[in-house]
Amino acid sequence: MSKKDKIDILNHQDSDTVVNSQVSIVDTTNPLSITLRYSTKSLSLSLADLPFNIGRDPSLNNLVIDSHLVSRQHAQIALDSDRLVYRDLSRNGSFVQEGTSEPVYVRNETYLLHGAGLIKLGDFMHLGDENLITYHTNASSLIPGSTVIQ
Repeated sequence: MSKKDKIDILNHQDSDTVVNSQVSIVDTTNPLSITLRYSTKSLSLSLADLPFNIGRDPSLNNLVIDSHLVSRQHAQIALDSDRLVYRDLSRNGSFVQEGTSEPVYVRNETYLLHGAGLIKLGDFMHLGDENLITYHTNASSLIPGSTVIQ
């Protein structure tokens, strides 16, 4: 079994019924991390680097994106209740695409990050876009698809 696996557990409620449930085994030797790629930059972030701010103002942000569609302090990657999240703090919003799913518009909301995907600040994303941020995290979720936390 790998360090991060899902296992099935049989729970007996009574003599005639068997209920299957699934749990995640948490890997305590490999804490949450995320790798961001933007332009020519590749950033590997650990929990100690969070929160990580993204925006147009160099004095407020860890990753600076010079675009008129990006707010001074546009977004933040943070830890929220032991979950890795993307918080949009902007007026224009962001698009987050996990894997091959459809992009989700997030504005002044929090999006649960897991797996790998793309983030576009302030405008819809398209292939070849030089302002795309790619992310890859070791966080996983039992919740299928994209998750926006209000």
